[in-house]
Amino acid sequence: MSCLACAGGGAVRDDTHRLLLWAPQAHTRKKLHSIFTAAGVQVDDRTADALLDIRKPDLSALAGAIRDAVYAAELEDTRALVLDTDAEPDLRQFSAMTTLERLLSRAEALWVDDLIDEKRYVSFMQPIVAMDAAHSVFGYEFLFRGQEADGSLIPPTRIFGAARDPGLMLNLDRVARINAVETAARHTLKTKLFINFMPRSIYDPDFCLRSTAAAIERAEVSPDQVVFEVVEIERMEDYDHLLRISDFYRKAGFEIALDDFGSGYNNLSTLLTLKPNYIKLDKILTSDLDTDESKRRLVKSLVATAHEAGVIIIAEGVETQVTADILRDIRVDYCQGYFFGRPQPMPLAA
Repeated sequence: MSCLACAGGGAVRDDTHRLLLWAPQAHTRKKLHSIFTAAGVQVDDRTADALLDIRKPDLSALAGAIRDAVYAAELEDTRALVLDTDAEPDLRQFSAMTTLERLLSRAEALWVDDLIDEKRYVSFMQPIVAMDAAHSVFGYEFLFRGQEADGSLIPPTRIFGAARDPGLMLNLDRVARINAVETAARHTLKTKLFINFMPRSIYDPDFCLRSTAAAIERAEVSPDQVVFEVVEIERMEDYDHLLRISDFYRKAGFEIALDDFGSGYNNLSTLLTLKPNYIKLDKILTSDLDTDESKRRLVKSLVATAHEAGVIIIAEGVETQVTADILRDIRVDYCQGYFFGRPQPMPLAA
């Protein structure tokens, strides 16, 4: 079961749909009419209703032309309703009305819908190691990767960058969380499992996170193994919402990690507000420690402050032995980075 937020207004498949557009201004409607008709698309201009009735719109092919001709504000103000080809609108369907901007975003990301529907994705794992002599593996961070039809990997930046529509992002983030859990179960991992989540992709924790909690229970993964890692916190506008999500996870027996600490909005204020179990120092703090004495003092101070608050420290972006030795000496608890292992489809041992 999914809500309208996850459905995201639907993605238009060009050969099976009809599109109704209500443009805010006559000149907007004229621009849209011109673009569709120039492409040979059937358009009925209902001027009296400020409505364009478009049969089999080729939105995937025309998205670029529409964005070039129509201003962003016009796209946001133009209302859109997707129907089956021969259907007529009724009150039950108006809950699916969206904006032309959102519809274009979905049309441009149809390949992401296909990737999800066809299950062409995997979870890679990167080890998080203890700063002891054996560098024992404390846990793994799970990193989502898409796959082309030929099996080649699609960079996550391309996938998440294309999923601008909120509904698609909700679905993508949910799929990534569940796949991480299922991957951990297949490998019978008994370490900590660091699973990313984007707070802005969760509307109501009690509803949106139910499928993730059910997947963890179904996979027989112990809740105390699971650490949900907050990413993209710089896009958060409602910290109370983030706290509600954190409360949901904690009540279910999971732990919380704060990613990219020391960059952007992830600072001491966020640490004091969220009270995570772990913070992951951003690589901007862990790079050049051997040559930058002021940065070493800063990191040492951050580590001491976090430890006083009972927070465990993980340093990201560790790429050299020298950096690992410095971080060990200033009492960082765990490290993660290419020096210890790159993300892999199989879990790397110590």
